[in-house]
Amino acid sequence: MPPLPTERLTARAIDLIYACAIDTSRWTDLPDRLAAIAGGAWALQVLQGDDPSKLAIHSANFDPEFLDTYRAHYASLNPWLPALCKSEPMRLVHDGEVLDRDRLLRSEFYADWIQPQGDIRCGTGMVLQAGDSGALILSCNYAPRHESQMADDAGRLITKIAPHLHRSLDLTRLAERHLGRRAADMLDAVGNGHASYALDTRSRLIQCDANGEALLRRGDTVVVSRDGRLRFQTSDANRALDDRLASGGIGDGGFVAGTSAGTRVLSRLVPLPIWERPDPVAEVVVPARAVAVLIVIDPRNMPELTGDNLRRLFDLTRAETFVATGLCDGLTVAEIADLRACSVNTVRNQLRSILAKTDTNRQAELVALIARHGL
Repeated sequence: MPPLPTERLTARAIDLIYACAIDTSRWTDLPDRLAAIAGGAWALQVLQGDDPSKLAIHSANFDPEFLDTYRAHYASLNPWLPALCKSEPMRLVHDGEVLDRDRLLRSEFYADWIQPQGDIRCGTGMVLQAGDSGALILSCNYAPRHESQMADDAGRLITKIAPHLHRSLDLTRLAERHLGRRAADMLDAVGNGHASYALDTRSRLIQCDANGEALLRRGDTVVVSRDGRLRFQTSDANRALDDRLASGGIGDGGFVAGTSAGTRVLSRLVPLPIWERPDPVAEVVVPARAVAVLIVIDPRNMPELTGDNLRRLFDLTRAETFVATGLCDGLTVAEIADLRACSVNTVRNQLRSILAKTDTNRQAELVALIARHGL
């Protein structure tokens, strides 16, 4: 026997739910799918924090003009929304369980917003996710004359798809963690000895590579605070980090941080590409997204260029070897000066000496020469 049309539609809705796990923008299509199965006016509401003005709503069978006024004014008057938010996530709730219906009928919300749309004052819904970042809520509204049928139909449908909704949200978070892990693995593969940390706009640590973990364990340069923020030992470095992260990781060169051991490290922020603003659902499901990678360059971990022995091969001093090492590692003359706590002119003079000893004319030639020697 072929499946009933509603069963086919339900299967397609579940397919869509799993597609939403990777492409969260597709959640906008879910209310239409559910309305096609059970009828009624469906809404997927995304409440960020406790501020109704930050509400995003995807809907089916609601008047679009009324939705504009809902966001602007009536969301804060809706008694169904806070009552539903207080319920346990993934628990089906009927409006009669949490609302005083007589009080609703006397409210401005009912007279000015609900009744003009066909008196759809009855509802069934579920909190899909709730946390510090906000809540994700799915609900169906219908008129009292349809309550006996719609309460059962909408309730059964939400109950049937709820496990799939739960898994889809978990898959979204898992995919985000997997992407972060792959990025960390790529940083590990570079093998440059530097510590790398993926941070969000508030300097919360999203991911780090093996060198980053090692530096955290060392505890004399960076630590993770109780609220998950990456912090340096010096307040000046923390201010520089926070200022750059607030602008998406864009800053003017690197900045120097002191360690509790009395040494200095150079830190750089590399902005991560943001192709588009995350949709509201993604911001609730995965609220912390990396905006930049912090690279901490610690002179104690800079490789000793051995092999044929760079210093002996070209008769370089230890200071000149440090400069050559830094240039091969991608540092600028100013950054090397910062790390050594000397002037830029001092480093430039040492660079001129290195070029003369290696019979090269430019930094690029010097780096290429060292690479050819496998040092």
